[in-house]
Amino acid sequence: MSRNKLKVGGIVYSVLRQKEPIIQDDSLLAGRVVYQEARIELHSTPDAQYSMETFLHEKNHIILRQSQLERMIPADKMEEFVEAFSHWELMVLRDNAWLMREIQKL
Repeated sequence: MSRNKLKVGGIVYSVLRQKEPIIQDDSLLAGRVVYQEARIELHSTPDAQYSMETFLHEKNHIILRQSQLERMIPADKMEEFVEAFSHWELMVLRDNAWLMREIQKL
């Protein structure tokens, strides 16, 4: 699968990196998931770590929704939860490169 696609369960999401700001409900977003169109939109930035964290953030929203785990997290805590989880996920994956190599072998 290319870096412009992400398969979660049986759904393949298109990953769009765009220069234009993402605005939703009068808020400027770093990224969002358009579930009805199976699309992840990411605002392009030269900061590679921020870009990857944003991608993981949106991916984690998808996993939580498709697995129905989002029902276990209070709505007013969802963004805080996903933000923290995505940040720590990136640190663990980045600091343990062997982990991704082992996963690729599966």
